[in-house]
Amino acid sequence: MIGIGYLILFVIVVLEGFEIFLEIINIKYAIRIIYNSKGDIPDFLNFEELKRSIDYQWDKVKVGVGESITNLFFFLMIFITGFIQWYANQIINLTENGFLRAFLFLGSLQLITGLINVPFSLYRQFVVEEKYGFNRMSYVLFFKDLLIETILGGIIFSVLLFIIINTIETFQQNWWLVASLFVFIFMLFLNYIYPVLIAPLFNKFEPIDDEKLVSEIKSLSEKVGFNIREVVKMDASKRSTHSNAYFTGFGKRKRVVIFDTLINKLSVDELLAVIAHELGHFKMKHIIKNLLILLVLILLSFLITYFAVDKDYIYLWFGFKKSIFVGLFLVTLLFAPFKFIVSPIFMSISRKHEFEADNFAARLLKSGAPLKNALIKLYKENLSNPFSHPLYVFFNYSHPPLLDRIERLELYGD
Repeated sequence: MIGIGYLILFVIVVLEGFEIFLEIINIKYAIRIIYNSKGDIPDFLNFEELKRSIDYQWDKVKVGVGESITNLFFFLMIFITGFIQWYANQIINLTENGFLRAFLFLGSLQLITGLINVPFSLYRQFVVEEKYGFNRMSYVLFFKDLLIETILGGIIFSVLLFIIINTIETFQQNWWLVASLFVFIFMLFLNYIYPVLIAPLFNKFEPIDDEKLVSEIKSLSEKVGFNIREVVKMDASKRSTHSNAYFTGFGKRKRVVIFDTLINKLSVDELLAVIAHELGHFKMKHIIKNLLILLVLILLSFLITYFAVDKDYIYLWFGFKKSIFVGLFLVTLLFAPFKFIVSPIFMSISRKHEFEADNFAARLLKSGAPLKNALIKLYKENLSNPFSHPLYVFFNYSHPPLLDRIERLELYGD
């Protein structure tokens, strides 16, 4: 490695350090508000509940920081010791097949990183989540999920890698454009088959037995032209007490999925408000907009890769022999500052979409109260942090902070 290579590694360390800094100031900001501004805390937020939520968030941050530092240490060590360069040379000498080289090199790094993260995932699930009463998962189920996720991840990774390597070798000048389109189509395909083939590997989906609730959800959906094939509940409670609901599928496969934990926590009006919010994303064409954003990101990523992988000096910076699989790996290093720049832009767009969906739900139900009450319950039940540092929100929040959402919903009255 030469000086520029070390400089890029230094930038990566700084950016990772900044992420850790954001996590810490976010918690400190909430603590300062809770303990020093008790009179300014809204009536619906109980001091003891807030203290418990911050304790929970702080415990999660500590695990996340430990995980980040461990991954960063591993990453730096394989570069500084020269191991990663030596390993790449062994792969080059082993085979001349481009896909096989990339699969062995990148796949093994992914696997090692995954193994490093397992102890942290175990601690997060069986210590932190258990401590606050969220964990319902057994060790058997944890490792079963891990095995399925690894196999699925390996299949998806292999398909994407096969597409990329073969387009590079076949379409030398315009490969980035061809690869972008293929990858985008493949991701659409994954979303299409997810409800039918992938999701059932992890959870059971059963029709909701509350016919009145199902009828009201379908009636609400029909008002906005969203024809739902089915409304089902998911057995989320076998893993956690956390709650959620979402729409999934395309075309005739559209369905509403409600966590069984959510059904037990919200009233019918509040459940309908959550559904109305999701319908807002459909009506405001956020799904299409997000797909276009995804396409733009894929195109930009492959365009950067196209210009970078053919440059000899990139390999020289880090002490590698030139090869396609090494180039793909090194480009991921260059994406760190790229992500730092573009992420806040797309987070801002996402927060805007969430506000729009909230407003749509309030207009559809002619009141902001049901969604407001649902959000408060979900924040309390999930021990979320309602007092987020503005800088943390800017870089990391895809949803607006709770109090900002409530302030806008209150404009619609009760």
